[in-house]
Amino acid sequence: MRKALFSRIMVLTTIVMLLCCSIATLIIAGNEQRSKESEMLTLLGLMSVTYDKTDAHDYDLAYKFSKETDNARIVFIDNSGRVFVDTGIEGEPPDSHSNRPEVILARENGTGTDIRKSKTLSKIQIYAAKKTANGDIIRISYDVKGIADFIPQLIPVMVLGIAISMIVCAFLTRSIISRIMSPINDVETSLVSMKDGDYTIEIPAHKYDELNGFIYVFNKMRESITENIRSLEREQELGSFIIENMNEGVV
Repeated sequence: MRKALFSRIMVLTTIVMLLCCSIATLIIAGNEQRSKESEMLTLLGLMSVTYDKTDAHDYDLAYKFSKETDNARIVFIDNSGRVFVDTGIEGEPPDSHSNRPEVILARENGTGTDIRKSKTLSKIQIYAAKKTANGDIIRISYDVKGIADFIPQLIPVMVLGIAISMIVCAFLTRSIISRIMSPINDVETSLVSMKDGDYTIEIPAHKYDELNGFIYVFNKMRESITENIRSLEREQELGSFIIENMNEGVV
């Protein structure tokens, strides 16, 4: 029973730890995306200053921005939504991005962000856009990191955390099982004593009320057996007394 309880608790603990690690990975991935959005909006603020001061809004400027932002995809969009610069593709850029969520938000609020699959690149990307002084939109985008991209970074921490948790859990589990098994061990000790003819050992009440019913029944059974044995001993003594006196002619 002790081994079965220990094994089941450890298996349950392992499952819970793996579930917690999975949830933590999702939370970290979400925080990373929010952090990236904030960083992109900051970069766009710096770009817009240069953009407003520059007359040549061409590929040279876009590639300069891309180089300064770890090869991000840079897109320039005019007032009508027409894309006239896109560093993420070769050849002519698509005709219009006026219906893109981040572009709509940028026109309405000055800035906008979105995460979706790019129709042009067929990749999941995170987008941020900012409206410039002349009404053009600068948009920056990066490929979105999937959960699998975070796993290599998290494996050492996850392994260490699981190892420490398993050690602590093993210690606590053994302690808890010992407390649970304590009244059962007391019953075993009492049964061994009863087998050897000692019926005086009484199991004390346990701090867990759920076990006290079992202990009460056992103690009552022990008392009943003890009383029956004493009754048999008295009857035996009485019988011996009668037989002894009959032999002597008293009865």
